[in-house]
Amino acid sequence: MTLEIQCASSFRAQSRPSNETGLPDNVANQTYFGVFVAQQLSSSTFSMGLSNEAGDACSAFYRDNNSTSPWLPSGPSINHRIKRIEVIQQGASTPMLDLGADLEICDDDHVEISSGLSEADYQIQWNTGETTPSIIAQTSGWYVATITGPCAQLKDSVQVEFLTTPYNFSLGEDILACEFKGWILEAPDDPSFQVLWDDGSNQPKREMKNVGTYWATLSNACGVTSDTLKIKMISQEPSVPNIITPNGDEFNESFVIGNETEIPISLEIFNRWGERVHYSPSYDNQWNGTGLASGVYYFIMGNGCLGSRKGVVNILR
Repeated sequence: MTLEIQCASSFRAQSRPSNETGLPDNVANQTYFGVFVAQQLSSSTFSMGLSNEAGDACSAFYRDNNSTSPWLPSGPSINHRIKRIEVIQQGASTPMLDLGADLEICDDDHVEISSGLSEADYQIQWNTGETTPSIIAQTSGWYVATITGPCAQLKDSVQVEFLTTPYNFSLGEDILACEFKGWILEAPDDPSFQVLWDDGSNQPKREMKNVGTYWATLSNACGVTSDTLKIKMISQEPSVPNIITPNGDEFNESFVIGNETEIPISLEIFNRWGERVHYSPSYDNQWNGTGLASGVYYFIMGNGCLGSRKGVVNILR
């Protein structure tokens, strides 16, 4: 304890007071100070102030001398005393208050916040109304603790945010299109997460302006999830043979449609009398005219992108 004294001298006792009446247990075990005036005149008075090493004002207990009891509580200043006084500081030390770094809690609904307060002569008040050294936080927000005691009032705050790990999401199925239409992709519009697209944009919606691969991520302090979507244009000009030679020499053995469109193509084969001799709703390039004579045949093929295409194919054995 530091004494600020006007017109007086002071001393520090080397032991705790022999008469402890009026002192709390956590104060009675401390040494005490005595203050006396230099001139023993009844008109001589002095004033004193009490503070700790950090300069914080401290409350105290006082009495006129060792023969006077009990000790009486006092604020951080004692004014206009006559001749002599003995004082003992209420708080032996100023506690530390550090609630720690801000907290981001993943996939949980509570967290303990501790002030670390153990000094009995200091009281704590949280902005939640609680008065215990530790509290349980269950909602996101700021938590503020104020410690008040004989020598100081301390305040600290910590921000708590309860988060959910980003969930899996889908941008949709890959797109195979006959023509480019400028689609709109959508990532989840959830304020709990940050959206990031492959082009660096961060809004939930994104316009696709070209064919290619698009991706988006959903993230926060708890993790990251992502999805990818591809856009591909379908060829509308498949190539078809005008002759097949199913003779076992491994060349031109079957009717093969080149530049496949990736969308199933239906195929119908007709003879010269208009009779349908083959039909496949999803052609697999395997028709080789089995059971049919050499000659001219007609085909009709198509799908949603091609429309209907007609042509002629010769079977030569």
